[in-house]
Amino acid sequence: MHRGRCRLTTGLGWRKLGFMAIQFARARYVSRSTGGDAVRSAAYNARAALTAERTGQLFYFKNRDAPDHHEILLPEGAAARFSDCGVLWNAAEAAERRKDSQVAREVLLALPADAGLTAEDRIALARSFALEHFVSKGLAVQLDVHAPHEPAAEGEEAGSPVNFHAHLLITTRRLEGEVFAATKARDLDPDVRACAPHLHGGAVKRGYVADAEAWGELWREHQDRYFREHGFSTRVDVAAIHPGAHIGPVRMRKPGSDLVARAEVLRQANEAAARDPAQVLEALTRNSATFTARDVDRFLARHIDDGAERAAVKRAVLGHGDALALLDRETLISAGRWTTRPVRAQELAALTEGEALASPSHHAAAPAGAAAAALQARTLRADQRAAFDHAIAAGSLKIIEGRAGTGKSYTLQAVRAAHELAGFRVVGLGPTNAVAQDLKADGFSDAATAHSELFKLKNGRAIWDARTVVIADEAAMMDSQMTGEILAAARASGAKLILAGDDRQLASIERGGLFSELKARHGAAAIVAVTRQRADWQRQASRDLAEGRFTDAVAAYDRHGAISWTKTQDEARAALVAAWRKDAADASDKTRFVFAYTNKDVDALNAELRGVRRAQGALSGVDVVFETRHGALPFAVGDRVQLTDTLKRAGLYNGNAGVITGVDRGEGRIWARLDAAAGQAGRDVTWTAAEFGGFRHGYAGTIYKGQGKTLDRSYLYHTHHWRSAASYVALTRQRESAQIFVATETARNARDLARQMARGEVKAASVAWTTTAEAAARAEAPLREARRRLARDPGAVRRHLENLRIEQALRPILPALAQAIERQEAAMAALGKAVARLGEKMQARAEATAARALANERSRIAGASINTRKASPRETPAAVAKAQPDAGQERYFPPGLSLIDRAKLFSARLEAERLSKGQGGQRIVAESRERPPFAPPPLIPAIPSSAGRDSFGRGAAAADVAALLDANKSVRGSRRELSWILGAVYRDPAAAATRLYALEKELGGARPTQIKLEEKNGAKLLGDLRGKKGWFASPDDKFDYEGARKYAGMIGACLADLRQVEQDVASTYRVTVGAQRRRDVIEIPALSDKAKSAIAQFRAAGCEAEVFSSKGRTTLSEIPTAAAAAALWSRIEADTGLRGELERFAAAVDARFPEGCAPPDAPVVVTEAMAAGKIVCNAVKLHEVHLEREESERRFAAERPQRAPGEPRNQQLGPKPGPGF
Repeated sequence: MHRGRCRLTTGLGWRKLGFMAIQFARARYVSRSTGGDAVRSAAYNARAALTAERTGQLFYFKNRDAPDHHEILLPEGAAARFSDCGVLWNAAEAAERRKDSQVAREVLLALPADAGLTAEDRIALARSFALEHFVSKGLAVQLDVHAPHEPAAEGEEAGSPVNFHAHLLITTRRLEGEVFAATKARDLDPDVRACAPHLHGGAVKRGYVADAEAWGELWREHQDRYFREHGFSTRVDVAAIHPGAHIGPVRMRKPGSDLVARAEVLRQANEAAARDPAQVLEALTRNSATFTARDVDRFLARHIDDGAERAAVKRAVLGHGDALALLDRETLISAGRWTTRPVRAQELAALTEGEALASPSHHAAAPAGAAAAALQARTLRADQRAAFDHAIAAGSLKIIEGRAGTGKSYTLQAVRAAHELAGFRVVGLGPTNAVAQDLKADGFSDAATAHSELFKLKNGRAIWDARTVVIADEAAMMDSQMTGEILAAARASGAKLILAGDDRQLASIERGGLFSELKARHGAAAIVAVTRQRADWQRQASRDLAEGRFTDAVAAYDRHGAISWTKTQDEARAALVAAWRKDAADASDKTRFVFAYTNKDVDALNAELRGVRRAQGALSGVDVVFETRHGALPFAVGDRVQLTDTLKRAGLYNGNAGVITGVDRGEGRIWARLDAAAGQAGRDVTWTAAEFGGFRHGYAGTIYKGQGKTLDRSYLYHTHHWRSAASYVALTRQRESAQIFVATETARNARDLARQMARGEVKAASVAWTTTAEAAARAEAPLREARRRLARDPGAVRRHLENLRIEQALRPILPALAQAIERQEAAMAALGKAVARLGEKMQARAEATAARALANERSRIAGASINTRKASPRETPAAVAKAQPDAGQERYFPPGLSLIDRAKLFSARLEAERLSKGQGGQRIVAESRERPPFAPPPLIPAIPSSAGRDSFGRGAAAADVAALLDANKSVRGSRRELSWILGAVYRDPAAAATRLYALEKELGGARPTQIKLEEKNGAKLLGDLRGKKGWFASPDDKFDYEGARKYAGMIGACLADLRQVEQDVASTYRVTVGAQRRRDVIEIPALSDKAKSAIAQFRAAGCEAEVFSSKGRTTLSEIPTAAAAAALWSRIEADTGLRGELERFAAAVDARFPEGCAPPDAPVVVTEAMAAGKIVCNAVKLHEVHLEREESERRFAAERPQRAPGEPRNQQLGPKPGPGF
């Protein structure tokens, strides 16, 4: 078989039929819902090059063999311009407005190959059929006759030609002059819907005349009539009606498929478009905000065969001006991901709208009376009450994070009621119609999809204002554009916005991830207690799934017998159907649903489960077959039905499900009652199959039909497609039970199953990472601050230059200074040991003196005459007791030292500390002021650099670095990626990993290992690949083998990436620890009570806030109590001792702990010291701003013209002085 050829064969083959004509005819619709395009089909049939005006795509098929005949057949009265197929089919596309419109119908006819028939006869035969059945009734037809191609190379038909055939591409609307008719020509469809099926022993067999069979009958009769009228003895063979494979337009429907790409690259213009880096970037970021180099490889591999050219295009894509490399926010190490400038700009704009919405407090808290009334009939748990309080509190942006099965919807009902009772208009929004309908069922009188509400706002059909509260449920499913538009609309109107969702469940189909970023920036109230499941172990499993512990969750299901293990996928599906059959018979009143990942599996399960319901007698009446978007399906009263499309005028919304209550075979109408929440009546709806085809059986469905639903029992049909978000949603829908049906050919054990179910897809927004430009901008912020300070204080320029001169002078002696510091540290260590020994001796001496004095006293009292020397005053018990230090001094001096010894020790320590303050290349900031005797210990003492660890307990030893790598997010992600690839490639991933690391050690690094593995059969060095190949291998084995071969080439690169990430993280960590150890020799002095009191006053004056805003300056109006803080510092300036103490403290804190150096788990004393130092700095800034403002106002008053007598005040010229000039 030759790929790309248009072939039509029969099941019997031409060798058996000779040249007998056959009645084969096949019809299909060219529908947008399945990716069809009438212009593409027309170009393929005519072997032409046509451009689709609707999409801008060029379809080029001139490289193929031209048809034997091509013509456009127009009805009477049609404009002549439609004789051009490009004009005709672009007009047909333009006449359709729906996203699922059926633009054209194509009928494929098998033409006779009898030797007595000429090419003209075959053309006339096809033309007469088109004229009789279509053109005469007002439709336009494109007729293309294709000749047989070269013989097949293999198979039953080897050596025989394939047959002649004709393509009839027919419009679905009548052509009336210059335009198409407003309605479809449905009256010309074959009458196939009114025929009832025959029932045979409970099994449904289609007894109606199918569409293809109807055209086949018409085509047979037309051929026989033509043969009789023209004297041919040939007749149609009625038996040969079984069609074989026709590899034509069906395989070319979806844009971007391999055949379309290969056709397009044959032409120079399309060749350039397919290799345009801008278009590649747009495609890569259509459904995800970021992409990796592997994503680029996979995309280009579908379009470019040549490896060198593919590598060149990849370099052009990653080096494009719109491509942005992303870095880890913490380590500034490459994240191995990219995004584009338009994507980044869109996300940053949305976050800016969020900041603007969250910054002012337009909305006050809901009145306490309204909140109490809303809770009067509701009982909320502690986490639900916290979320409720958070949502009704003051503020314009609130975020609620509700895990699956925690009662988020119940909490939102209380939030809605509280705001409505407070006089607000509450609008409920959902990303889908199903969510919007659930909101209405929960009491939201004004609920809609986010798309429709935004459309109303843009067109003036809806108005938000300051008395509007918008509650967006399932906000994590909204894409970035929608989220940004909602934030902008709320900010512009002054409305309050409440976002509720769970970013661990299903994300948006298109580019999203902003919910997680908004949650991280503005905080969220979390609802975490799972209550949906009734069994304790299921609730714990749901919590494990929410936190990503899939191994624990799957193990729990396995322990409790909730996993059914079978050998093959077919056996797993049979086991599911058997369990479902038993449950349906035992508890027919329970709600149940089967989750499958692909629509193919959904269709197969729906067919089998419906057969169970028919056999159990749950369906009444005969089956009526309806044409749907999912094919011809039988329905009866009692059938479960689910909607896969929306028809608003009939109240039908995608995601709705219910039970069929009536069927009218003659009219083709269906009545159904939709599902509703417990205690509520379902909504009755009706539709005809002619107007609405978006429905299918509702026993099984994909996971997108399950998010937000609650069921009694659920069933999960596991295949290799499942991912973490889908698994989490599927296993958290149930109240009573959830069962997983697994084939060991897909997952060998529970561990393998957990690994497959835990696989994730990166759907995060690009702002979860940073870029090089943004990191550089943050690094330059301190420099910009310094420049602003210099600009405000000209004298500071002189001092700054003096400091630079001193540093320049010190730079040549830095090595000697470093050596001196090391020697001083060693001397300090020796001094510490000597002091300790001296303390021990003094303690022993004091104890001995006290013992002798006690013995003398006892002897005196007893009258004994003991010859002892007289104790000196320093050694009497009273003197010894007097010399004992207090509790605070004991922490600073060893016990037992006399006052003289303490003074000597203090002097030695002070001198050592003074010498140790100097650091290489920095000014000595420590004061030479001596600490008075009995001074309190420092708030944070200096730590010698020889201690091996910094003040946060971090060390740079190999064990410390290894622990860091184990905990680092980037390293763990790279290790998981390598582990996943090994699992996808090898039958024994653990053994393969061991061999891989051994090979790396043997070859001396990751790069030589990568080169070795990329050699021919290099991947087999690590073990046996998954799957099998050959004649006896099953399709799944072949699939696994092809996947293993595909991913095997990534192992070496993934290992090299892992080692590079580990090296970058370790290097950054060592630099950070080394810098902190050099700063740790600076001591933070303790504050006096007077200084602590001053800082407390500054804190009360609001000095904890940042003084300099994002605009570069802060006016006093931005900090309400700034004037009071400035005045307080002015009073402190009079007390030179207090001012000096505060300035020295702030300088020491800034030198020891610069901004951003402290880890999140820093000790409390460190964070408190940093906060106090920041308060002092801010107080100084406020004082400077205050002085600047007073000077500006004085200057303005001096320059302002005086008002003449009698002149009105409002005629004065000149600007009005602002609060912060």
